Amino acid sequence: MKDLEAMLVDAWEKKLFMIWIIILAATTVVMLFLLLTGEASLNFTLVIFLMVVKFLAGFGTVIGITSAIIFVLTKFEGLFKGEEHKKNLKMLLIFMLLILIVLNVYNGPIKIVQSIINPKKDIDNIFDKIMFVYGIVSLFFSLFIHPIWKGDFLVATTPTTGDNIKKGLKSASRGIKKRFFTWRKNYAKAELQQQLGMKEFMTNLRQHLAVIVLPFLGAGTVVFTVICAIFIFTWLRIFVFKERKLVKLEFIFLACACIGISVIAVLLPFVFDQTPFYSTIQAGYFGTYIANFAGLLIASIIYLRKMLGPIIEKRKKAQIKEKKAEQKEAEKEQKAQLKEGKKAAKQKEPEKEQPAPKESKKAAKQKEPEKERPAPKESKKAAKQKEPEKEQPALKESKKKKRGKTNEDEE
Repeated sequence: MKDLEAMLVDAWEKKLFMIWIIILAATTVVMLFLLLTGEASLNFTLVIFLMVVKFLAGFGTVIGITSAIIFVLTKFEGLFKGEEHKKNLKMLLIFMLLILIVLNVYNGPIKIVQSIINPKKDIDNIFDKIMFVYGIVSLFFSLFIHPIWKGDFLVATTPTTGDNIKKGLKSASRGIKKRFFTWRKNYAKAELQQQLGMKEFMTNLRQHLAVIVLPFLGAGTVVFTVICAIFIFTWLRIFVFKERKLVKLEFIFLACACIGISVIAVLLPFVFDQTPFYSTIQAGYFGTYIANFAGLLIASIIYLRKMLGPIIEKRKKAQIKEKKAEQKEAEKEQKAQLKEGKKAAKQKEPEKEQPAPKESKKAAKQKEPEKERPAPKESKKAAKQKEPEKEQPALKESKKKKRGKTNEDEE
């Protein structure tokens, strides 16, 4: 009542409240008209609703398997401690993979082929009907009713800065715990951190998808017009008319719509199994099987990529280290071969004559051939005696004439 009084005081919220009253009143009239007159032209929309629900249920199946693994790791921790029990963890993960494969095969090829072979025959057994009810009720409770009650319905779609910080801190703490438990060889707790992280990731992804597909859920519940209006108008308030956040009364309307769909889902296969509603649903099973298989397959691929991602990264790092080690060894071998080649080349080459060591200057002077020094200058007389007398022709002739004259005088 306090929230309602607050809405009536605020002008914008008062206008919003009046819009909701008009929408709910109008759609209630339309729904009563369709149900009371037996109008069945819009019953085909139930197939759209079921296709959306089955698609989301595929994600829920994978999350359920993850929850089962977390339960086993928590309750039977002693089976996975120590190096000697590491094989048990591998066997558990392999068993989980086999379950995923079996569920994909059963909900995919088997059910699709079965619906093609017997399109008009009621192919639902008691197990299928129980799974039908459980899938819808559990999905609406986990995706809509419980998050609305806790106030976390829009956390995955419109997270605040505080939400992102909390998410980052959780992820970092899980990584540290996983390394610590792996170092302590407590593989159960190490894998538990991994599975908790994957469960949170898959849950946030499915929660985000649940908000996005609200208009499709509304299109699939046109027969139940009030529920259709609540789904579509809530989606518009979240993504289009988002000047202000959703008020508490709007979350209550959404929760009531989800509870109404859950009740209808419980009654359809058991109480209204002979009505046009359930007949229409059965006629569209081919599409619902495809949607369920698509959701399960996509969720399985995302889950396996998330789970096998760290293992693949480790292998890649190990391969890179091996390649680097091989490259280093090859470089060392090349260097060793080059050194050996140089040694062999030096041994084959003729030894070069090394220059003689430098001797002392005195020894060098003694060994050097004595340079011929210029002869000491002799006296002029000795030089004249030793030198051949170069007689000039004129002097010779004069001397001859003188000698002739003297000879003549003597005669």
